[in-house]
Amino acid sequence: MAHGGNTLRTQGEFDGIGEGETVRTAMNRTCAALLYTGATLLASFGAFGCAGRATQTVAEPARYTPGVAKTAEQPKTAPAPLHRPQALPGTGQDLMVKGYEGAPACPVFDPFNAEERLRRALEPLMLGNEEEGRRELLFALCQEPKDPKARDLLRQLDVPPEEELGKEFVTYRVQPGDSLPGIAKRLLGDPYRFYLLARYNHLARPGEITEGQCLRVPGTPEGGSARVAGELASCGEEAERAGDPTLAYSYFTRGMEVDPSHAACRAGLSRVADDASEVYRRDAVRSLREQDVAAARWNSAKALQIRPDNVEMASLNDTASIITQNLANALYREALVAHERGDREEVLANCGRVLELDPDHAGADHLLHEAAAMAPMKH
Repeated sequence: MAHGGNTLRTQGEFDGIGEGETVRTAMNRTCAALLYTGATLLASFGAFGCAGRATQTVAEPARYTPGVAKTAEQPKTAPAPLHRPQALPGTGQDLMVKGYEGAPACPVFDPFNAEERLRRALEPLMLGNEEEGRRELLFALCQEPKDPKARDLLRQLDVPPEEELGKEFVTYRVQPGDSLPGIAKRLLGDPYRFYLLARYNHLARPGEITEGQCLRVPGTPEGGSARVAGELASCGEEAERAGDPTLAYSYFTRGMEVDPSHAACRAGLSRVADDASEVYRRDAVRSLREQDVAAARWNSAKALQIRPDNVEMASLNDTASIITQNLANALYREALVAHERGDREEVLANCGRVLELDPDHAGADHLLHEAAAMAPMKH
């Protein structure tokens, strides 16, 4: 919210979350807490090998880094997971929820239901603690694999914000009493889209916005082109002063689209273009070094949009594209083999990963719909 002392639970922006609890809910929560305490005591005597929760570091405002989500490595002494969900029912690219391969195992006993886990995920996400938020969302999906709110929030952690919300945007100045969930509810129709809106604006801590702060929100400009471009230029200058050249570049570029003759936007572009290109270049090189070819491809493409004559980025983008296509084809071949033996879950998993790498892969899309109609294998 626009700096204030209210907590997430008292904002009332989320449907059914943060409301006053009934006596029955309070009693259930008390019982759950007692059971949880008992389980914890048993764990201390070796009945369960549950690892303690590590303190998480608040993430810096990062540009889109696609690929499988990174999670904290499990200690070598940790017991083997009891089971992991492999795929969620659904269609298309939304079929797979990223992060399952490195996700914590679903607990045998969980003192919290899916709705409570969802509520527990909101606070760390508002504080920018993505790893803790992801963990709670995965636990929520252990109990309710089809929960639409948890699924969408988890997807928001990885999906490219610009592709999800669109490249056309207008500016919004934070008003007194505003919170990001409230803004998302009014402008996007869903308060749970707050995290996607935060990433769209490179906000490290979604719960900390200030009155008068400039935000990008999807929309088409209304009013005179000069006035709209002037506001975009002003927001670009603020982002430039804050040390975020890529965000500033997006404001100035949008201003030039609205009014190609706007002097302030043109001057802003010339100031931040080199810095923005360098940020994308560094992110592309780092992503390739970390074998995250999807992120390398995305960042190198952004750098090429700014500097089309950058030979290094053109070569890196070509390399990442070739690797991505080869990986997608290999996964598709695995999906075909799984389809022949009737392994529906394996087909769904591999096709989902193929479509993440290559959304236009016609073979995977067709195979995905065929697999959705298959009966699950009997184990």
